[in-house]
Amino acid sequence: LDGKGAGLSERATVLTNAFAEAKNLVLAMGGEEDSLYGYAGIGDLMATCFSPDSRNYSFGRYLGSGLSVDETALMLNSVAEGVPTASIIGNLAKKYNVKMPIAETVNKLVSKK
Repeated sequence: LDGKGAGLSERATVLTNAFAEAKNLVLAMGGEEDSLYGYAGIGDLMATCFSPDSRNYSFGRYLGSGLSVDETALMLNSVAEGVPTASIIGNLAKKYNVKMPIAETVNKLVSKK
């Protein structure tokens, strides 16, 4: 969203909905909802989504600015773990029958060459 010039309100809306998707998946898999509200849950999500030091944030910013997945990977010159994780999340969502439209969209974006 930053690469597209989206504002903080748009980013917050997507982040809130993505967190709800993650919560639904965690619960469907038998996880504890409380674990989402600590450093490993919302703390990591916020750092990943807002920190220019985050490889995932940087990957998304470059991709959103119009670079291809391959060009973005070259610019980053390191692994953004969210790229391979996107397909894993998609597979888990199907397995546990959880609707995750934001995660599905991210997976489509990062799986294109």
